[in-house]
Amino acid sequence: MRKKVFTGLAILTLFACISSIPTAIIRAQDDKKPKQEKFGSSLKRYDQTKPNPKDKNAKKGADTKKITPKAGDGLDDELSLQSTLAVFDVMVTDNKQHFVPGLTKDDFVVYEDGVEQQVGTCAIGEDVILPRSIALIIDYSGSQYPFIKASVEAAEVLVNNLTPKDEMAIITDDVDILQDYTNDKGALIKALEGLKKKAKDGKEGLSLQMSALLATLQEKVKVSDDKRSIIIFQTDGDEIFKLRDQKDLFKKYYPYLEQTTEKFGFSDVKNKVENTRATIYAVVPGDQLINVPDDEALRRTKVMLDQVAVADGWDPAKITRYQKDIQQSLGFWRSGQTAVATIASLSGGWTGFLSKPEEASAIYNKILTDINHRYIIGYYPKDTTADGRLRKLKFEVRGHPEYKVHGRDSYSISKPDDK
Repeated sequence: MRKKVFTGLAILTLFACISSIPTAIIRAQDDKKPKQEKFGSSLKRYDQTKPNPKDKNAKKGADTKKITPKAGDGLDDELSLQSTLAVFDVMVTDNKQHFVPGLTKDDFVVYEDGVEQQVGTCAIGEDVILPRSIALIIDYSGSQYPFIKASVEAAEVLVNNLTPKDEMAIITDDVDILQDYTNDKGALIKALEGLKKKAKDGKEGLSLQMSALLATLQEKVKVSDDKRSIIIFQTDGDEIFKLRDQKDLFKKYYPYLEQTTEKFGFSDVKNKVENTRATIYAVVPGDQLINVPDDEALRRTKVMLDQVAVADGWDPAKITRYQKDIQQSLGFWRSGQTAVATIASLSGGWTGFLSKPEEASAIYNKILTDINHRYIIGYYPKDTTADGRLRKLKFEVRGHPEYKVHGRDSYSISKPDDK
């Protein structure tokens, strides 16, 4: 009994001593805490002299022929290392491209590297308790002017449809956070209106959209976060020409200029996408130029050039377009679109093309609908080794070969030293 009393008194005495520590000392200790790094600081870790050893095509430019973006072909990779539960979002459609409702975990078959896995959880996107963490990365450089106003207003509709548990951040192509993650819709709308005003006043971004994406993946999407990570990436992808492993691509379209090279390559971006649990929906302002015959692509390119001219205050009728210039612009835009579509496809997301400003609302609504109609499937991988290797995925609906399961076809579990 005395021992218990003594212990109690000792605790009270210790508490009294701690309470009497001067506030100045506590402040001094707080001052020693590391300050939060500026957004984009993680990009400094890339050494320009060392190529990514994981990339076998580091010297090759972006492939402009093999990407086939499909609207609705999405999957949100939700890998949770805390419990080794691999969680993915998949979309199921019938042969008429309609969503298939009412499926349960017993309806799904999942294969990892050809080995069937046991499905442990299944829920529909709009019913799941897991909150959504959405990052909107928006390019407001000069080439995007025709679409900024409509895109911002469409994003505001998206904001108004967020649930109380959702959060959203707004990031620009000058690697700047206009608004960090918040569920305050008023703050998000204010940030978007501020961006619209910037564009109206003639200010423009730095076209560092790949830098902004890589910084977002490394600094704003955490493996330990208990959230559905979603990125909306609105850009034409023209920073692809600055990336260190795209020198051949740059020389092809800009032989008369010296390349300003970023310290990271497209291989680094792709590797990070494969190792990060975020689904990326790409919104590309302008007509689709990839997987389109060259004659039609040239026609669309001229239309896009005229759109930019009007946004810059020029009369397209008074501008002579030489075929060589149109061809050059086609190669430029097609390369950027290919890079953006590649990123979305790797993440399990899809790419939508914003041909006309008035189509922005429909695209953003389609993204929200896609998120809500996905099945969130979880299973415990039989092989939980965190070795960084790419694991092949395949999803099927049992007994329904006519159903198509849209989703990521690979993922990886990062090594402990991968950051």
